Amino acid sequence: MSSENIASPAEASTDQNTELAVPIPSSPTRILLRLPVKEWEYAHSYRAAIEAYLSWANLPVQDYRERKHNLFIEPLQPLDVPQKRFHVAIDLYALSYDVKDMKDVEHEIHAVRRDSEGNITVRLPRPEAHVAHILQKTREVTDEKWLWGGEYVWDRARSK
Repeated sequence: MSSENIASPAEASTDQNTELAVPIPSSPTRILLRLPVKEWEYAHSYRAAIEAYLSWANLPVQDYRERKHNLFIEPLQPLDVPQKRFHVAIDLYALSYDVKDMKDVEHEIHAVRRDSEGNITVRLPRPEAHVAHILQKTREVTDEKWLWGGEYVWDRARSK
């Protein structure tokens, strides 16, 4: 996040552990994490990726644990369907914003990798020249299916 998208200190969140004010974005922001399927071996291991991103971005992990962010986790495909990556979306401080149109939401995309020793790295997808294209293609799905604030359209469609 760039410093121009940071709220004033009066609008800041407080990390319970440090009591330091942590600025929240001044506009709604969705973070898209791309995770290679082969590096995240069990169903809930994506939580480590979320916490790694928040630490990397200097955002309090405690806010995630207190459910101040809304999450969407892309379901894994059946084993017979090839899938290289899956996505996790983090709507930062989702309840702080009233979003009517996903076009008004700033988006960032990051690759989250885990090596064989369990070390996690966060970075822009490579090659960096393709970031805008990757983000555009991802948003073609997520803007319609993963609405701001937690309405998960795929679940709603299944329940009818």
